[in-house]
Amino acid sequence: MAKRARFQHGWMSLLHRKTGDVWSYRFREYSTDGKPINRRMIVGPFSKYPTESDASRAVELMRLDVNRDLADSTLGPLMTIELLVAHFKNHELAEMDDPEENKASRTKDSYEVNFKNHILPRWGKFRLNEVRTIAIQDWLRGLKCTTKDKLLARGTKAKIRNMMHSLFSHAMRYEFIDRNPVTQVRQSAKREKIPEILKVDEFRSLINELGQMHRTMVVVAACSGLRRSELFALKWSDIDFDAKQASVTRSFVHNTKRERIGTCKTETSRKPVPLSDVILEDLALWRLETGYSSAENWVFASPTTYGASPRNPQNVMTDYIRPAAVKAGITKQIGWHTFRHSYTSLLKSNGEDIKVVQELLRHAISRITMDIYAQALTPAKRQAQDKVVMMVVPERRVRV
Repeated sequence: MAKRARFQHGWMSLLHRKTGDVWSYRFREYSTDGKPINRRMIVGPFSKYPTESDASRAVELMRLDVNRDLADSTLGPLMTIELLVAHFKNHELAEMDDPEENKASRTKDSYEVNFKNHILPRWGKFRLNEVRTIAIQDWLRGLKCTTKDKLLARGTKAKIRNMMHSLFSHAMRYEFIDRNPVTQVRQSAKREKIPEILKVDEFRSLINELGQMHRTMVVVAACSGLRRSELFALKWSDIDFDAKQASVTRSFVHNTKRERIGTCKTETSRKPVPLSDVILEDLALWRLETGYSSAENWVFASPTTYGASPRNPQNVMTDYIRPAAVKAGITKQIGWHTFRHSYTSLLKSNGEDIKVVQELLRHAISRITMDIYAQALTPAKRQAQDKVVMMVVPERRVRV
């Protein structure tokens, strides 16, 4: 196939149609004998792209595909970070045919927010070969919140650094570049303050201030290690009262631009979670009270949507659990993840096997526990959980 000597930009034209004007992108392809063949792609309606510049920006990714037969070494200098982000969204954040390949909704939103607020404003117009390791590192050190004049937390900077690394890895996979400038970027993710955890007496005081529904939420969260998104995504069909476990198959994210119900954080997150008798008792009592108790109903269904969706986790925390904590004399700033941190702390203080802790928390990666300890058996996980439950919820009321 004959190779063009230079990059082909093509040209835009406006087509007049009965249904409305549309922009057309025209370019040339070459046959095996080198003869040019005129081609055309419809970009979109004039109502969506009111100027030629708008239409031209929309066609940038098409333009790269048209020029794929150019030497690979020329693509990096031609592509900007803005174009790379668009390419990344189309191939990494779009809905996949195989649901298992889809990223979680929270992950997609995190990418979108950081692309918009941090990465594109600083790097959008740079070409890939213009981005340097030290420039990225210096930028991260001075990165500030978009709403407050304060530096971002180290953990947040580390996440942005990792997103930049994924972005350039994507570019390498598609052979736009042959090196990743983010690989050598140093960015600490060390916590700047120790997370709040609740002591046993604080747990008991909090639970005593709550009604059955909110008590059940806290008991399940504090004694199973479920993440907020997993807790509110539970359906009654996920609770196996006979096997004494919960199937974690989905996650619920409120206020997301995409579907609220998505996949779990990792494959490891989808492992069954053991439930002690005390947890099952609370769940059984709540099932008797709720108006949404059939197998396919959400465990914590929202009456506002007539059970069509779970309750808003943040509203529950703000309107009920935190006020109850104040009444209980708890001065710590708590959130849903406080219960997961506290669960971990109690397991460790009980001297549980590290592998058992890792299995109960369903962490995907644990360098120490995965390398040193063998697979934890279910009885060991259940025994470890029971110790925490009896510390936090000592009273036993009815058997399931």
